Amino acid sequence: MHIIQSLCMLKHSVLEPGSSVPFCKARGVSFYEFMSERPEMISWFNKHMRTASYLHFDLKVLKVYEGFEEVKELMDIGGGDGSSLAKIVSMYPHIHGINFDIPSVIAQAPNYQGVKHVSGDMRDSIPKTQSIILKLILRNWDNKHCEKILRNCWEALPEAGKVIVVEYFVLPEELKNTPETMQILADDIFMMTLFDGGKERTIAEMDKLAKCAGFTETTFFPVSHGTYVIEFLKKRQ
Repeated sequence: MHIIQSLCMLKHSVLEPGSSVPFCKARGVSFYEFMSERPEMISWFNKHMRTASYLHFDLKVLKVYEGFEEVKELMDIGGGDGSSLAKIVSMYPHIHGINFDIPSVIAQAPNYQGVKHVSGDMRDSIPKTQSIILKLILRNWDNKHCEKILRNCWEALPEAGKVIVVEYFVLPEELKNTPETMQILADDIFMMTLFDGGKERTIAEMDKLAKCAGFTETTFFPVSHGTYVIEFLKKRQ
């Protein structure tokens, strides 16, 4: 219901350029502020993310991407209840997993074997770690905040470290009238509804964010139907 009311406010984004985000206009606070004050909504959000993770991450990414084999320590930034990281660790038991999210989320996170929960705010600083995964994070923020988050990642990593970005809906460079493109555009509108500056991006836009944050090399791994794994390397190998 909260999100439906936000969608009704979409017209103001067109009629009143520069007006508040539709969700803020409908609820009076940002999506993250609204959710942090309602434990039941955090539970709903985590359940939704687990379902999306199973459909896109478990059934697609983990069957194609092999980059976790070389990882010894992996911090999941904005990892929610830690279920996705736990799945990675179960498949690659040599990985030491660290689930990093805000205190209100970590407070509800269950215990998983091989996963340590750490609370904090990725916009302020990120603890030192060997490798980082950002799953469905950058789409929630405008370019300025993305560059800040990625710069914090850069500072947390060793010289040979990398950020593994997972996005389910990467915009094609050329838009075509296909079901896949329509799905990505629909999700793009959804991001605009919930978050200030939230949007889906193209491969070129993702690479530019990485370079602005200090990363030297970007490698793209197409998975299926707009889903990509993207590696940002701190030092060119």
